[in-house]
Amino acid sequence: MYANKANNLTTQNMTLYTTQQQQKQAQNAAMLPFITDKYKTEQEKIKAQEALNDPQTQIKSTLEEFTKLGVTATGSLP
Repeated sequence: MYANKANNLTTQNMTLYTTQQQQKQAQNAAMLPFITDKYKTEQEKIKAQEALNDPQTQIKSTLEEFTKLGVTATGSLP
């Protein structure tokens, strides 16, 4: 009798555990695109920040602004 109750409890616990694991996996699968997008956005932000701090990019942007204003610069970029 006790063995039967213990077996039933074990079965119930395993079923509950399996269901919880499946729910966690489904949640993780559903969240993965959002996490991936957030990671990609963060990486693009880091690259943009690095580009802003790059002297060559700063010089090029300044020369482009001068060109828009009609000021021509002489010389060349490396």
